[in-house]
Amino acid sequence: MKAEEMFEMRFKVKGNGTFPFDMLRYDACHPVNEDEARSLAATNTREVELVSRRPIGSQQDPTYGRWNSFGWWVSAVEDPRPGRSGEWFPRQVPLTSFETRG
Repeated sequence: MKAEEMFEMRFKVKGNGTFPFDMLRYDACHPVNEDEARSLAATNTREVELVSRRPIGSQQDPTYGRWNSFGWWVSAVEDPRPGRSGEWFPRQVPLTSFETRG
């Protein structure tokens, strides 16, 4: 059986308070390094960089609405899929009770 080719999608989520740990399972992702993993335990407003390995051809994106339901949002995505830039691009995010746009 041939192993399926995979690619890595990185994305950043921003929020404060308790990190929604179930989202790691739900979006099949994990922190990119040990420092990011340690930041999950904090309670201040923070941005965490995550990575998800997905099959080539997958059209699955991070679940933006589900992150929002926990009071967090996907603030940036690095998407190497064909037709996408492969560079970080910011997401348009809703205002929350703990941040205002300047």
